[in-house]
Amino acid sequence: MNTLNKDSAFRIVTLTKAKNAFAAANTRLAVSLGISNLAAKALMATLTLGLSVAIGAVIYLWDQFSSKQSKAKKEFEDFAQKVSQSSGSIVTDFKKMATEWEKLGDSLEEKQKYIDDNQEAFNKLGVKINEVVDAESLFIDNQAAFIESIMLKAKAAAAMEMATDKYKVAIEKQLQADKMSDTVTHYGTYGTYGGSYSYEVENTKKTKTQKKADEASAEADSYILASLSFSQEATEKLAAAGTKTTEEIIEGSVAALEKTIANKKKALKDLTDPADYQRALKEIEAEQKKLDALTGDDKKKTKPKQEKVKNNLAELELKAM
Repeated sequence: MNTLNKDSAFRIVTLTKAKNAFAAANTRLAVSLGISNLAAKALMATLTLGLSVAIGAVIYLWDQFSSKQSKAKKEFEDFAQKVSQSSGSIVTDFKKMATEWEKLGDSLEEKQKYIDDNQEAFNKLGVKINEVVDAESLFIDNQAAFIESIMLKAKAAAAMEMATDKYKVAIEKQLQADKMSDTVTHYGTYGTYGGSYSYEVENTKKTKTQKKADEASAEADSYILASLSFSQEATEKLAAAGTKTTEEIIEGSVAALEKTIANKKKALKDLTDPADYQRALKEIEAEQKKLDALTGDDKKKTKPKQEKVKNNLAELELKAM
């Protein structure tokens, strides 16, 4: 990219051409009007004052643009580094397992043993693999889709890290701005013997600091939205491939019921109305009964009651004899 910093070749060549053109214009003006070159220069300076100011403004804007481009490039490099750090080892582990799977050949017994022996490795990949058909789908049919989902998850994590960094900047700048006054006082005099006066003007330092805080906060929000988008896309990729993840919870399963009960118990602490509290307890009790029925704990709980009833009946019979 051509840059207009003070030492760049592009800027030097551009300004040299402008100076040469300006000198040629001075000579033509002097000849046309029959005046000296010195007078022509003075006249040209007056006529082109606006132009010189415009050129200065263009150079300033270009420098600002270049600075923003440099900042954007730096942020992209940081983002790419975070993605590679997050995904590199996972992709490597996946490729290793895919190669090992391929070497197993057609033996279903060997493949099932591999699945059973590598449950921890599959969990690290974030997938549920219990059957040979699941592994075949992952390693053979949907390998590209899974690797893409890994990259999307890494991007989601990296975007969230970037958001955290931006929020730190936003908070720091906001605290700085909050300490500054909205205006600053300027002082002047009415001449040597005219006395002094003061007036309030906007505190531009605070305005600039507040702007930086707002910009950082907005950028953080954008990174969070990007993270959510990457996560959603990764989930959709895996769903389309039929790959179950360790994050999935099957409705009505032990894991689902335990999670529901835990969430409801946690919510109890925030309740302030006695009626709501009692209602929540009944809901928890209902979910607990579902869980007990599923795990068989309900039978364990009813068995002691049945034994107690039998013992009571036996005691009554003895008394009646």
